[in-house]
Amino acid sequence: MRHPPAPVIGARVPITVSAGFLAKAWRALVRWHRLRMGAAELQALDNRMLKDIGIERSEIDSVVRGIGRDATRVERLTGNHPSFF
Repeated sequence: MRHPPAPVIGARVPITVSAGFLAKAWRALVRWHRLRMGAAELQALDNRMLKDIGIERSEIDSVVRGIGRDATRVERLTGNHPSFF
């Protein structure tokens, strides 16, 4: 029975990362940042203004992520289409 050769101490191991993985990671980071900025914009509004646009403070995360009752409210408020988040 033959054993594979022992690794050489101090040898460099090539690290390969596909361009697809980097692109996917970048898109996830951009999406996370946009969600965070959208939520911050809504959190900055007072309760009266939130009521005027038809959401409650507890709904902000759902609305920003597009899983609220009417995700188009984000577009009207921030000018960003929810699918871009």
